[in-house]
Amino acid sequence: MSEPLKTTFKAAAMLVLVVAGALLAGPAGVGPEPQSAEAAFLSELKKLLASDTQNSDFFGLSVAVSGDTAVVGSRSQAGAAYVFQRDQGSQDNWGEVAKLTASDAEANDNFGSSVAVSGNTAVVGANAEDSGGLRAGAAYVFQRDQGGADNWGEVKKLTASDAQASDFFGISVAVSGDTAVVGAASQLTTDAGAAYVFQRDEGSQDNWGEMKKLSASDAQPGDRFGDSVAIGGDVLVVGAPGEDDGGNAAGAAYVFQRDQGGGDHWGEVTKLNASDAQAGDGLGSVAVSGDTAVVGAFMEDSGGFSAGAAYVFQRNDGGTDNWGEVTKITASDAGELDFFGFSVAVDGDTAVVGAPDEDTGGTFVGAAYVFDLLSSKPTPTPTPTPTITPTPFYNPVGGIALDEDASLRPLNEPDSESGGFGAFAWAVAAAAGAAALGGGAWYARKRAAG
Repeated sequence: MSEPLKTTFKAAAMLVLVVAGALLAGPAGVGPEPQSAEAAFLSELKKLLASDTQNSDFFGLSVAVSGDTAVVGSRSQAGAAYVFQRDQGSQDNWGEVAKLTASDAEANDNFGSSVAVSGNTAVVGANAEDSGGLRAGAAYVFQRDQGGADNWGEVKKLTASDAQASDFFGISVAVSGDTAVVGAASQLTTDAGAAYVFQRDEGSQDNWGEMKKLSASDAQPGDRFGDSVAIGGDVLVVGAPGEDDGGNAAGAAYVFQRDQGGGDHWGEVTKLNASDAQAGDGLGSVAVSGDTAVVGAFMEDSGGFSAGAAYVFQRNDGGTDNWGEVTKITASDAGELDFFGFSVAVDGDTAVVGAPDEDTGGTFVGAAYVFDLLSSKPTPTPTPTPTITPTPFYNPVGGIALDEDASLRPLNEPDSESGGFGAFAWAVAAAAGAAALGGGAWYARKRAAG
């Protein structure tokens, strides 16, 4: 493939990913029980399905887990999220215990496009909800035992204090304990983006009040700050895949610390860039656990054209409170357009990286890789990949996550109406509507420098 054609294809592929993400995708979090990669070749315990399955539900669009509780998002109609509990129905069974919907649900709100859970609290994003303006977005907080034993009741609808049309507030959500974070990657009307921190008991008991609006210290149009968010305790990480320091859309992530700059203030402590940043890498899917942050760059090219990579940063590496890059991780079988790093999660010394377009077992089947971060050169253990009938083109519109501290981004859902270069044409045609969809000023700058 010639370089100009590669560049054009890459820009179109980026559009598909970003538009799908803006309309459908969102992150969640990570939890407290690490395991080594050597022991992490995971076996399937349970296939989860909604109790009221219908066509085009996109059940599994987003997922999160904390302890014995899992939450799964679905785009159906106005949208929904389903809560599953371990040992529900029988020992080690994961049974459905609740279906979550918004109290003010309307069609096309995209409720369920992002989910997060921490203990007894779940947060669900609805990034196209209209109460603050067309597609301004919202997120909803649910609490276990609200309205009855084991009932998951809505306790608060979260909106931005400065909501505007096409903010897509709720494109990403994360929660840790009494703190929730909601991303609005199209906020500030020019896709500079923002993230909002909410605290339980802020303003009154059991109220979730907005504590802080976060933006990058060097915000620029098209950065898409807030496209991914993660929180672990007093550390919060926000991805900005369109940031330009390392070149057009090389991407970056920003680390914020509670009490930085004052009590209960969330102050920016550092900006994370890849040591080998290149234009168009799209660094910006984020996860955090303790003193470790993982940031994905799904269009990084060292393993092949847009094979992708992820970078591990450690607190206090290179100085007190500095977050230094300690390693770069790639797939052992990296291939062109795998998009390795499109989703990331970390829990202690274990990291998981998604590659939604990896081809083992079929075309664009996708894979995820488990890494032991204690190894000097992390060795991936690919997750088993099902064998399916190959489909020429996939829309990455799903998502996965492992608990409360970090977010994973979308997996694949086949697009039966597009294929081959027809999909390419669909992507180009979609460019005309990208701004209205809130889906990505930054994609067009992918490799714009040549």
